[in-house]
Amino acid sequence: MGSKIKVGIVSTALLLVLGLSACDRGAPESAKPADAVDTQAMIDLAKAADTGDTQAMFDLGVMHYEGAGTPKDEAKAIQWLIKAADAGHAKAMFTLGVMHRDGTGTTKDYAKAIGWFTKSSEAGEPLAMYSLGRMASNGIGTPKNEAEAIQWYKKAADAGEP
Repeated sequence: MGSKIKVGIVSTALLLVLGLSACDRGAPESAKPADAVDTQAMIDLAKAADTGDTQAMFDLGVMHYEGAGTPKDEAKAIQWLIKAADAGHAKAMFTLGVMHRDGTGTTKDYAKAIGWFTKSSEAGEPLAMYSLGRMASNGIGTPKNEAEAIQWYKKAADAGEP
């Protein structure tokens, strides 16, 4: 269980790095050094990802991005996030949108960001809906459109985004 909690912390760290908020899931229960916990988490997650576990794919992407349990490798991070997103993981879609919007680990590409945010929104991710509202409101990658922004903000609020 300690490795799953560690992965939760790594996921939270990535979201914070990308300028988002997420809940801290607590400290690992294991008394092992962090590197040993991370390495075991990588092994466990790789096994789970091989069986089609989209959360494991997402977490592997986060760990490669952060360099937790493995050398930092943004290209591998994106590969795992795309695998998770293509398999329907809404948070992976959202994370790819943020990465493309901000140029984090990839080139800045607003069209790709909007594409990933749209897919994530369709999968029910409120932060993606909010992000689409912000982009429409500020004219980022799309013509400025307050009416569209308000629609996205309402969708985000209805889906649970404060």
